[in-house]
Amino acid sequence: MRHSAGPVRLFASVILALVAADLAQEAAQTGCETKRQSCIAECRAQYFAVDPKRNACVASCVAEANRCMREQARTRDGVSESANLALCDSIF
Repeated sequence: MRHSAGPVRLFASVILALVAADLAQEAAQTGCETKRQSCIAECRAQYFAVDPKRNACVASCVAEANRCMREQARTRDGVSESANLALCDSIF
């Protein structure tokens, strides 16, 4: 019975790591969204609606938010891949 506890603990650890990674990603995306909204609010405060610089500023904010989300997704995929590899190693 003791020998089967190791794989069960490892499996539970992998599951917890995946859940933690998912929660971290959601928090990071919320952070990206918060920064995007703040950036857009600054653009609106700095430039009049008819100023073409305003649209460029907002587009820059959106591009930065998209980059932020891509980086977070890449980080999450790396954590998931590591957890999957650990699970596979424990099975074989």
